[in-house]
Amino acid sequence: SHSSIVKPETIDHPSYQLLASFCEEHFRSHFAIARMPAIKNSEAKTLSLALFDVYHPDCDPYYLSRPIDKISSQTARFRSIWFYGESGVGKTSVARKLFGKSLEETINIYLANCDLPLSENLINEIGHAIRDRCESQNANSTESGNLALELSNFGNQFGQLNILIDEVSIGTNESENQSILQRISHLLHEIKVINSKINVLIVLISLNKPAVKDDAYPGKFTEFFQIIKIPKWQPNELRSLANVIGNSDIDANISDIANKAISEFPST
Repeated sequence: SHSSIVKPETIDHPSYQLLASFCEEHFRSHFAIARMPAIKNSEAKTLSLALFDVYHPDCDPYYLSRPIDKISSQTARFRSIWFYGESGVGKTSVARKLFGKSLEETINIYLANCDLPLSENLINEIGHAIRDRCESQNANSTESGNLALELSNFGNQFGQLNILIDEVSIGTNESENQSILQRISHLLHEIKVINSKINVLIVLISLNKPAVKDDAYPGKFTEFFQIIKIPKWQPNELRSLANVIGNSDIDANISDIANKAISEFPST
């Protein structure tokens, strides 16, 4: 699917292997000298868990919980969430950790390559994602022409509807940004009208903070969503993370690389 091509979850995924073989064939002479020590196949799984890029439940022993995780968990009991923050602060991992074990039942949508304007294509992207998900599970298609109904029916299978929408483009066009907020809040409202008993958690992620006006599907956005900034990592948090990595059974040289990188992190 579009999502798995954009962000393959393992180095064994076909889309990753295709890219790697292409680079090996055409650009090997341009590669920089490897900075990481050689890794045995038997160590690959542990390495991928301890030094994960994006959170997966298997990585949980190596996930450092921060105050933002507690804030997010408390908020998600009552509202859906819109995370924003700079690159590298861990927005996607915080969101995936929030879903926890139900991550496997979550509809993942990545909008990095979505056609613009996003407001006009957002609903279609969600529709493609739900139908791709049903197809990958060899389930009967829920396509009915009513996206809210399709999502409600999908969520009924698990008693909970989880949707993660990553890389939402929030720029300087206020009208476009407002349309995005209106469409997502309107969709959530429709789902709740169709099935008031289903628990719905929608998490959106963007670099920039969405500016909410009173006419964002009149008042519904602020009723349904809490906007939360993911803060930068603090030096003490990075030291704690280094300890988590160091206490894993990965190669000592790799642990030293992690500690060196963290020691060079600016203190301000």
